[in-house]
Amino acid sequence: WAGSASVLSYRYLSSLSVAILGCGDIGMCVAKAAKAFGMTTRGYGRTERSAVDDCIDFYTTKLEEALCGADYIVSVLPSTPETRGLLNGDALRACSGKPVVLLNAGRGDLISEDSIIKALDQRYLQAAYLDVFEVEPLPAESSLWEREDVVISPHVSALTQPSDVPAVFIENYERFIKGRELK
Repeated sequence: WAGSASVLSYRYLSSLSVAILGCGDIGMCVAKAAKAFGMTTRGYGRTERSAVDDCIDFYTTKLEEALCGADYIVSVLPSTPETRGLLNGDALRACSGKPVVLLNAGRGDLISEDSIIKALDQRYLQAAYLDVFEVEPLPAESSLWEREDVVISPHVSALTQPSDVPAVFIENYERFIKGRELK
């Protein structure tokens, strides 16, 4: 046990860094959870911010700066013209040199299936945990199903209770009418 490879390769969360792609409400919840475990947090967003919540140690609008040095990448980005294909091609090359894990719970068009496979094969990524895909549902013939370095979840990152919907709708409607940001 004590001398096994799994114990020797164990990494304490407090010694790890997480790059959070998307620093809205969900991203801030991810950052707060990571900080609770003592992780270093790196936030990425497309807009400059003069002040960032205490749970983000480093914030940038430059993708490579966010990815460089991260042990985990958590994407909760929305699908926009700016985010579609953001991690395609060699974008994840910035992660090379250490075992990096991608968790995509945002939108599937952030990265193509081919780019995920390339990043895993070239060892830019050690593993990918995917809740969303470029094509949904993920086709049965996708090679992602066969890979041991990929974990696939059924696009249910959170459950919604029917009783919660009216209150959220009413609050957002009132915010919309007043021209305030929606939750």
